[in-house]
Amino acid sequence: MTVMKKKKKMMMMMMMMMMMMMMMMMMMMMIMSMILRRQTGIARGDVGIADDKDNFHTSEFTYINNGKITQRDITVTNGAVHILDTVLRPPS
Repeated sequence: MTVMKKKKKMMMMMMMMMMMMMMMMMMMMMIMSMILRRQTGIARGDVGIADDKDNFHTSEFTYINNGKITQRDITVTNGAVHILDTVLRPPS
């Protein structure tokens, strides 16, 4: 086998290994995404509590106690945080 053929074969093997590594990384990212969605409790487009009259969902936003969720699924050390545009207060 000539030197050029060896180099070409080596390059092909390296490219295949890189592609396999990229595929593995993508699979790991998909698995992590599924785990995080399961842990947060509110997946994109889902309603937190369907039976409560103060919680509802439109095609664009989810509302809890008449407060719109502006950011969701922010990962923190003990779970996830959802940012609302109002302050939640207990009923008086």
